[in-house]
Amino acid sequence: MIYLKEGNIPFNFCFEDDISQEANNTYQLSFKYPVSDEKWALLKNEVHLLADDLSGEQEFIIIDVQKGHGYITVYANQVATLLNGHSVRKIDVDRANGMTVMNKLVEGLKRECPFTFFSDIQDKHTLRLDNVSVIDALTKGQHSIIGQWGGDLIRDKYSVRLLKNGGIENQSLFMYKKNLSEYKESTTTKSLKTRIHFRKVVTASGDGEKEKILEVTVDSPLVDKYKHIYEYDMEVQDQDVKTLDDLKEYGKKYFQTSLCDLPEENLEINVIGQADQPVKLFDTASIYYELYNVDIRKKITKYSYSPMAKKLKKISFGKISRSLGGAIGQIINDSVADKIASHDVAYDAKVQQLIDNANAEYDKKAKSLEQNITDGIEQAKAKAEVVKEEINAEISEKIKAANKANKDEIIEEFKAKYNGIEVKVEDLKATANGLSEMNTAIQQEMDNFKASTASKFAGISGAQSHYEQSTNKAISDLVKVTQNKADRAYVEQTAQGIKEEFTSSNLGSGPNMIRNSRADEGLKYWEHNNKLWFSNHNFYLNGQKRMFELRPGVIVKSPRFLIKRNTAYRLNVLGFDTNSNSFSIYLCKRRKGSTSDYDVKQEIFSQSSYTIFGNTRTAKKSLRVETGEFDEGYLQFEYVGNDNGRWAGLFMTELDFYEGMNDRLWQPAPEDATSTFQAEFEKTARGLETKITSFESYVQADGTRQETLKKYIEDKTASSLTAFRENIESGYISKSKYEEDSRGITRRFEELKTGGQNLVLNSGDPQNLKNWGEISPDSEPTAKIVTSPLYFNETRNLLAIINRNSAYSKFLSSHRFNVRQNTTYTVGVTLFCSENLKGAELVFFLRRKGSAQLFDKAIDLLEGIQLPNNEAKRFYFKVNSEVYDEAFLRFKSSGKTEGDESALYIADVDVYEGTIERPWQAAEDEASKKLETKLAEYSQTIDGELKKLASQIDDTIKKTDVNIAPGQITFGVGKTINGKTISSLFVQDPESIALISKLIKVKGDMIVDGSILGRHLKTGTLETGHFKAGSVTSEILAANAVTADKVQVDYALISKLIANQAFIRELTSQRAFITQINSIDFSAERMQGGRLLSINKATDFNLNDGSINLYSNTGVIRRIDDTTSSEFIKLNQSGFIGERVRDSKAARIVIGTNHDKTENTENETFAGTRLWSGKSGSENESLYEIVSDRIILYSNGRYRSPWVFHNNTRDGSSYLIPMNERGIRHNLGRGDKHFSGAWIDNIFIGKNAYNVGTYLWDLLTCLGQISKYGWDLKNQNIRTHITGVLNKYSFK
Repeated sequence: MIYLKEGNIPFNFCFEDDISQEANNTYQLSFKYPVSDEKWALLKNEVHLLADDLSGEQEFIIIDVQKGHGYITVYANQVATLLNGHSVRKIDVDRANGMTVMNKLVEGLKRECPFTFFSDIQDKHTLRLDNVSVIDALTKGQHSIIGQWGGDLIRDKYSVRLLKNGGIENQSLFMYKKNLSEYKESTTTKSLKTRIHFRKVVTASGDGEKEKILEVTVDSPLVDKYKHIYEYDMEVQDQDVKTLDDLKEYGKKYFQTSLCDLPEENLEINVIGQADQPVKLFDTASIYYELYNVDIRKKITKYSYSPMAKKLKKISFGKISRSLGGAIGQIINDSVADKIASHDVAYDAKVQQLIDNANAEYDKKAKSLEQNITDGIEQAKAKAEVVKEEINAEISEKIKAANKANKDEIIEEFKAKYNGIEVKVEDLKATANGLSEMNTAIQQEMDNFKASTASKFAGISGAQSHYEQSTNKAISDLVKVTQNKADRAYVEQTAQGIKEEFTSSNLGSGPNMIRNSRADEGLKYWEHNNKLWFSNHNFYLNGQKRMFELRPGVIVKSPRFLIKRNTAYRLNVLGFDTNSNSFSIYLCKRRKGSTSDYDVKQEIFSQSSYTIFGNTRTAKKSLRVETGEFDEGYLQFEYVGNDNGRWAGLFMTELDFYEGMNDRLWQPAPEDATSTFQAEFEKTARGLETKITSFESYVQADGTRQETLKKYIEDKTASSLTAFRENIESGYISKSKYEEDSRGITRRFEELKTGGQNLVLNSGDPQNLKNWGEISPDSEPTAKIVTSPLYFNETRNLLAIINRNSAYSKFLSSHRFNVRQNTTYTVGVTLFCSENLKGAELVFFLRRKGSAQLFDKAIDLLEGIQLPNNEAKRFYFKVNSEVYDEAFLRFKSSGKTEGDESALYIADVDVYEGTIERPWQAAEDEASKKLETKLAEYSQTIDGELKKLASQIDDTIKKTDVNIAPGQITFGVGKTINGKTISSLFVQDPESIALISKLIKVKGDMIVDGSILGRHLKTGTLETGHFKAGSVTSEILAANAVTADKVQVDYALISKLIANQAFIRELTSQRAFITQINSIDFSAERMQGGRLLSINKATDFNLNDGSINLYSNTGVIRRIDDTTSSEFIKLNQSGFIGERVRDSKAARIVIGTNHDKTENTENETFAGTRLWSGKSGSENESLYEIVSDRIILYSNGRYRSPWVFHNNTRDGSSYLIPMNERGIRHNLGRGDKHFSGAWIDNIFIGKNAYNVGTYLWDLLTCLGQISKYGWDLKNQNIRTHITGVLNKYSFK
């Protein structure tokens, strides 16, 4: 979609829309807009637009608006074009990386700039610029940031990033019959060079020196692998070449770097449909073409995208980044590859020698450093052992002295605190255990029921089974927990209500009444006026099944079928179209016994628009039909296209007309079932019957099942509740309290019992707009949170779309949620509106997982429904997810009819699996919070009762029953507490003691033979006078500072490491920023750059701004494949002789083709254009030639009628021919624009093509005869002459 940035106003009627971006070059949006829509006046220069692009929403600024007949054409550049208006004072960097030069650019700006700049390129270069625009500093020529540093220029709104690699290794595969529609590849030896004559002019460097000319011939290592020798002359511009040896070395390297001794390859494909993974500019993707055994990866360097259709239209690929299929091997045999490898043997050996030398030096230093570290650590260990022994001896003495005092102190403290306390330990323990079991039981039952109610019901039978099971278990669980204190009548009433609710649910719908509803049998059974066809299209099942194709003016009648009186039917149609004017569907119905074709023609759908279903994918329309007092009928479809010279048509399929209003997947009429399809039909229909039978038998057996389940649960939990019942008095927790709590739980269960979980977050009583968007889930929402007297008397919040405009729409979109394929979902929502609301929509959008599109399918839910303005009304809609995995809802307000503003109110949105119409319930995470709160309340209640019970216990332990001895404490008979008993109470593992305390205070000394381990040991909080050691051994050592001469670790996780010198054998890093790298050998899986320069400086590829600079006179751009003619562009210097100019160094541009593939622009096989531009003195002159057998000039559309320049007629003549198509008149000149003169040998006029010159001569001879015989018209000679002339022209 395309919007006006200010006000977010959509331009809904854009056509021929296109966003084109080329790597480091143009980035432009263009579209046409009809002047019949008043919003065209908003499209002016300097206006900012927002448009959906390949990588998200992008901002553009209009630079040109052209007015045409009935529409305007708008051109807008990406907003980075504003950098042309920002100037930089100075950039001066020497051997700096990409981020440094970007910072210098920002520092040099002459005024404030809204753009941000970034680069991750670590290559170092030098650049000096003064007083240039930001765009020129970034991209202009070789002497620019991109020209020097290279990289991929990413323009994203107001962010400018120069990256080493702007794309990813994309996993998308473009394959024929999948998403590749056309493939062109060529391999040519046209530019092959195997012997080059290099020439270098060395200019004089001082006075008295003369200019030197160096010449040398160098052969390619592959020169013997071809039948012919391909010679070439080259001027060398490299300033480092000064001697003949330099020139020879230059020649050898030229073959290595340019690969000019290998055949050229070119690849071009057209892409349709969608990629496996969303692609963007600079990504590298795979191309597979089985016919030619092609399997390669290429980089995307240009694309074309439709923002209105949100569809990728075209991709251009650049340089091959990796070959998987060995395309070179198709031309040159394997020995060539061996020769190439041997060519680098000497170089590789030299590099290996340097590597071996460096490794040896490294090993030498590493061993020395390792020995020093080891020696230091051993010394530190020895010192640590001495210190340890001293500390142990000192602490042991102090502990021995304190042991007896500590024992006495513990006994006295216990006596002071517990003397005189009397408790019944066993009774207290039994009671506490009983309450604990009760708490656990309630928690377990709540968890079990929560899990059961969260189950998704996949169908009617599945829903019934889970529903009955969950409800019976809930009832029996409640009975179990309250020990039959719940009202039995209440339980039975609940179960009966559940049964009645399922009995009343809708179980299905009728069969499809339309025969051959998918064109599987062509046009059989269908009547039409010869404008109906059937065909395949990629929009539907990738072209594997047929569709009905409706041409403009068609009237189509379906087969006649029987209908029930006064019954609701549903019509589902799947289709797409383009360039439409209108489309209507009628139900032509009649009563039984009527002999008329129809008694009533009932319109059930009619729409006039450019697209009815959409023109980018198939879409589904679902229509409600009331039959009235009629018994049979047929459907009639009428389609009208636009008469604008463009193709128009509508495709439709999967027509499904059936009784009922439940949405469903398409199914054929029963009569159309083949043997294969019959099995599927029987599986569906009879399976449904089986489910219903199972449903009824399950309901009938409900009482037995309930009792069985109840008895099982009671038996299972009897043992755990026995102690609880024995210890609670009859009045401890009253029956009324349990009934109240049970009914509270029941009410909670009632809220959770029906349907699957709500998939829409923040959908009821919202406190903020979290999880909501505007036109898409990811956009910023513009809706408001309000209250209304019509909705809970203003006590709950709801959402409102406020629209103050009469022409523009506003939206509210939910977050995206996951759905299961081929599953029915119910959408419940409360809606109402203001009286002046112009219109409203609710659309259910679906897409496949991983799709880059906003949606793949849209289902309109509010079609034909009038919203109330005096009450908050609940609506329910059924949708089927079909083959899709993700969905979201979007509400639309179409504006106001009058007044200041209109409002669409939205509340309690509920999307859940199943078909039951239920009250709103919160989404699962919101419901879980409420359930956890309820559990916390129960836990708190039980804890309170436990404390209450403890305080009410009457029995005590007498003082005389307590005996405190130095080694133990004895209670009564046989009950002892000693060190072993305390240990068993505090620890689960006798090997350790767990102390749970906020503060542990040790008055005396503490000695630890083992280790002290802590999850968090902070520096500065541990103080001792004896913490000196030469080594620290730890699994994890965390500290703000570690100071040591030597540290040895196996693994270290360091947040920041600052070192003056690092000696590392192997370094693995996710990302490294290094000012300078000196390396003997450097390898990488992926390397990218911004500039590619030939050794002789003849060719300069600036990859960042997309420019190719040629500094020789032999520059050619070719496309080479197996076509019969060559294709090339030449930019060179040539002699030019004009009318006023003679220039031996004139510029010449040739775009052409040769049938003989010689690239000879002068022979008879050449076709194309040649442009000369020359200069001589003060005279400038140019010449443009077009060479072709025929040249055709015309405009597309309704006025298409070409002019044809026909040269190669082989009759000795050349013609300018008007083709006279579509009644178009061809004229030379116009009433107000005349030719000043015409020099013509012959003029022929009329259908018989009479020569005008002969006409005039014959007329002159008649006048001469009349004059000769004295103007006597009765003279026989005059009459004979005139009669002869008239007969000559068959005059009557």
